[in-house]
Amino acid sequence: YLIGVKSFYYLYYQSGLSKHFLQKGITMNVFSGIDKELVAITNYNFAKNDRAHRIEHITDVAVNSVRIAEALNLDKELMVVAALCHDMCCHIDRATHHSLGSDWVTENLGKYRSMEGSYYNEEQVKLVAEMVYHHRASSKTVVYPNLHCEAFAAADRGILEIVAMVKRVSFTDPAEIIHHLVDKFHPETGYAKLNSVHQKIFAKENEEFGIAIKELTIEKVIAILNS
Repeated sequence: YLIGVKSFYYLYYQSGLSKHFLQKGITMNVFSGIDKELVAITNYNFAKNDRAHRIEHITDVAVNSVRIAEALNLDKELMVVAALCHDMCCHIDRATHHSLGSDWVTENLGKYRSMEGSYYNEEQVKLVAEMVYHHRASSKTVVYPNLHCEAFAAADRGILEIVAMVKRVSFTDPAEIIHHLVDKFHPETGYAKLNSVHQKIFAKENEEFGIAIKELTIEKVIAILNS
């Protein structure tokens, strides 16, 4: 179920990514240099996901990964590869997609070439698999095996911005949207705790988002949904 016809998923790669980069105003493709077949097969699979886990989210996580990797001197390429792979199994089973994705990486990533031209080695595959497995930032208690995993979880959580969050959730009722976002992201009581990397890299954005969550009303949610 994770294998598609090459020519078909390559079209997904070309059309899906190109369209999103135009919409986001991104002139440099963050996936440039990554094995095109790897980009294509992951895109083929996350295109089947719910709207919150498709190309827009994958691209945002990759861009965040680059920002964090450069700030902390981490492996930028492997974090971008993890961004491609981390949600590719959401359409199979949301509850275990992190584990399924990690298994896929372990079994398949070594078949693809790195930006240097060689195949990803055992150590690189292991690190990407760990990042994919530990990316679920909603988890209340997380022990990260290494800094890359904590950094990637921060990239997956991403920049918290109220308009994007309101539009991203699956609910359509404004009251339900407020309840979900406050329950999850309220700076004092929310269950989605931000790890130390996220707090460091996105400090300014987090403060602004916390204020917006506290001030969220039904009228504001309706206005956002209609914008």
